Amino acid sequence: ASHPNVVENLLKELSQNGLYGPEAREVRFEDLAELTYLTAIIKEAMRIAYVVTGVLGLIVPNDMSILGYRVPKGTLILCPGTRAMYSEEMWGDPHAFRPERWLSGEDMSQKYSLGFSMGPRDCVGQKLAMLEMRLAIIKLFTRYQFTLECSWQELENRAKDSFLIEAGNGVWVQITSRS
Repeated sequence: ASHPNVVENLLKELSQNGLYGPEAREVRFEDLAELTYLTAIIKEAMRIAYVVTGVLGLIVPNDMSILGYRVPKGTLILCPGTRAMYSEEMWGDPHAFRPERWLSGEDMSQKYSLGFSMGPRDCVGQKLAMLEMRLAIIKLFTRYQFTLECSWQELENRAKDSFLIEAGNGVWVQITSRS
């Protein structure tokens, strides 16, 4: 809703695949794998607007010094994993919503993103969830136009961090029919 150019590019991809426009047909399962820009939008949205704060834990293997503080062997260090989503070193422009970064051809497997966790015990439902998100976005954005009542920056500034990320004062969206 806050990035009309992204919506325009999405609708263009959907149109090219016969899923938007006057001659649009119903979505088939096979279509979902072809929609690379839609998948990039979802991945970028999950990176920049995460819902659950992940916490990474590490038990210090040896006595060490971190930022001038002595940390004894066996100490559990916790760090909010979502902070890596805003790492300039990793993302370059971490506060920018750019789905194209997921289409660059760069190996993104080393990029830190906790949407469905990672590693051998990642979310068993992630494929179903991605399928459902793709389908929901197609259905919603081909039928309706969404406009945020404030800027993305305002939403980000009002967000309340805890275990779940909460939008302070809600998210107000104007919805109008495309027809």
